[in-house]
Amino acid sequence: MTFDEQQNTSKGLVEQLKSIRSKTRVLLKQADSVAQQFSTDCDNDSKLITKFVSSVKDISLNCTNAMITLVENIIYESVTSLILQPPCDFSAVAIGSLARGEATPYSDLEYIFLIEQDSPSIKSYFEQLAMYTYFQIGNLRETKISYMAVEELEKWFDDRSTNGFKIDGLAKGAGNIPTGNGISPKNWFIVTPRQLASRYEEVLNNPNPKEALRGDLTAMLTYMKELYTYSTKATQDSLLTNFLKKIVNITPNDLRTTVNNDMLQQDLAKFNFMPNSTLQDCGFTVDVKRQLYRFPSILLFDLSILWGIRGDSAWETADLLLSKQKITVSFHQTLTFLLAGACYIRLSTYLHHNSHDDRLSVAPKISDGQEAGDLFEKSQSRWFVPMGLFAAMSQDMIPLKKYLKSWNPEMTSMLGTYQLGYNDHLLARAQTLHGCGRYIEGLKTLQTVYGEDLLKFPNVVIITIEANEDNAGEVISLVADNLWKCSHYQAALEYSKHVYGKEANLEALKRLAGCYDGLSRYSDALKVLKAAKMNSPDIDLWMGVLHQKLENYQQAETYLVSALQRYCEEASLEQRFDYYGDPIEEGSSQAKCIVSMHAMSASERIRSIPNTTSDIATAVSALQYFYFWQGEYELAERYNNKFIELQTELYGKDALVLATANALCKTGNNLYKQNEGAKAEQIYIDSLGLLRKIYGAESDHADIAVLLSNLGNCYSGMSRFEIAINQFEEALGVY
Repeated sequence: MTFDEQQNTSKGLVEQLKSIRSKTRVLLKQADSVAQQFSTDCDNDSKLITKFVSSVKDISLNCTNAMITLVENIIYESVTSLILQPPCDFSAVAIGSLARGEATPYSDLEYIFLIEQDSPSIKSYFEQLAMYTYFQIGNLRETKISYMAVEELEKWFDDRSTNGFKIDGLAKGAGNIPTGNGISPKNWFIVTPRQLASRYEEVLNNPNPKEALRGDLTAMLTYMKELYTYSTKATQDSLLTNFLKKIVNITPNDLRTTVNNDMLQQDLAKFNFMPNSTLQDCGFTVDVKRQLYRFPSILLFDLSILWGIRGDSAWETADLLLSKQKITVSFHQTLTFLLAGACYIRLSTYLHHNSHDDRLSVAPKISDGQEAGDLFEKSQSRWFVPMGLFAAMSQDMIPLKKYLKSWNPEMTSMLGTYQLGYNDHLLARAQTLHGCGRYIEGLKTLQTVYGEDLLKFPNVVIITIEANEDNAGEVISLVADNLWKCSHYQAALEYSKHVYGKEANLEALKRLAGCYDGLSRYSDALKVLKAAKMNSPDIDLWMGVLHQKLENYQQAETYLVSALQRYCEEASLEQRFDYYGDPIEEGSSQAKCIVSMHAMSASERIRSIPNTTSDIATAVSALQYFYFWQGEYELAERYNNKFIELQTELYGKDALVLATANALCKTGNNLYKQNEGAKAEQIYIDSLGLLRKIYGAESDHADIAVLLSNLGNCYSGMSRFEIAINQFEEALGVY
């Protein structure tokens, strides 16, 4: 093939891939409209779920088939480009997401070569063919060099390639391609059906019970799909069919059956779905593959291995489990809904970024990008998961995992013959809403479960929870945190005392101190923190805030600066920095005597910290408050700008998070104190709009009352007294 011919081939493949993505975007619009119909505050009917599943399934299978056609063309072009024709019949067979029917136009390609005959010269030919397919895929310019684990090229240059459609990487645990990853035996996936069947049987009946089976041969071959076949015979079973016939009667021994069940239990513990602590105040998920994408597929995958039921796709496996009476109708609906939700989120995220990019947010989105003014203009830094869909998925997922952890496949004739109480689903929803910073909605859900007693009679609710919930401590902590975040400090204090009395950990301590703080009992909060004798930057931060409120300014600054310094150091454990933010070589004399960080340079120093955390942002915010109340408005403004920068990095500019409203409010405070009343007025109004979106238009949250008072002060300073009085009266009504 000439250079010009190769260029034309590559251009054609690029255009085909672009067309697949364009068509998938069009198809996804229908699923988008259905996804937006899910609600956070009520049950979603089965018709809506069925409609959503049907829509996403069609999109996934259409996309998968289109990607199979693309790969078929790549292999065909590779075969025709080699001087020699194939020395024997062969088939390229997909494993992974293409085989499961869950492919996206950005999925990694995992595939094997099944060959009719075996000899050194034949394998040499197929090695060359494999390398030529890698070359064709690499020519699409969507493969990062770093992804291919080429050690010699590491740190030579910035790898700015798009992370898109490519072969499976060459790192340890990857390399599911014909030539392997260089770690497994060579030619691992250039095999005859007989050789592959022999390896399959050997692995199946000699499992290591101490290791998860996620990456073993039997697991990888659970789903297989033909991509391309070269055959010189008119009528003959395909090589894939030949292989499947050879393994159909290979059954696992008793040890393997036990290991399969253990694998399911390991995955229930390992693959999470719930938001974690990084999602507070409407954050975004870091490990989305474990939390969002993988679990529904992994669950179906585990069940198919456990019972030896093999479908042509994950969707068909779910249908086969139902038809063979392994699962109930309701369990089938739950499984397919969770699978559809995971596929939809994954596909939408990649299409949004036009890349294999996992950045997403579970925060509400500022729809038109205008409410927050110029500071938070519209951005495309995240894809936003419809919160109602996310809540609906977790409402099913969390009770499902709870049930499966105690499920015994040998004693239950049909999976799903269980009855979880309505409260299990409500608590799961409340847990999700809380984890995503939707505290008001989470509290409403908890009130649906426990009624008026939740606020009026905490001790009664605590007794009820401990009598009825297996995870009583977790539930009481959830109640305490929701009440605290919703400013119901007195009720929250009772729950928080109980939690801290049972388990005196850092989170429980911070919440208990926060309740005293909310009740303006600053000395009590300090006593609790001092008595705990915990060494943590979180404690330093609280101590600094409380000393500030008690007007102990020197102690306050010392604690606040210490907290920020420690957060910065924790975020860069592998790298040390000097006073100016420059990296220090390990073992150098500088490393042993880092200049103590002064408050004036804290904002500048953290610019060099590679791992921004919400803790750093919180500490910067606390320092902003400190300098504002000290009258150092320019310094406060610098910290506030840094806070906005950090929040934008964490959540995206267009994420409707509490931090956005608070940052705007602080900016307004600084402008007002510098006699910029007109500018402050608009920013206060923007901030108030966001708070009412977060807490609800009729909410009586304390944050809204404070902001209304600030707005009143602003109008008063501009001599607009009548409007100022209205704002003060409205604030008083909220209080």
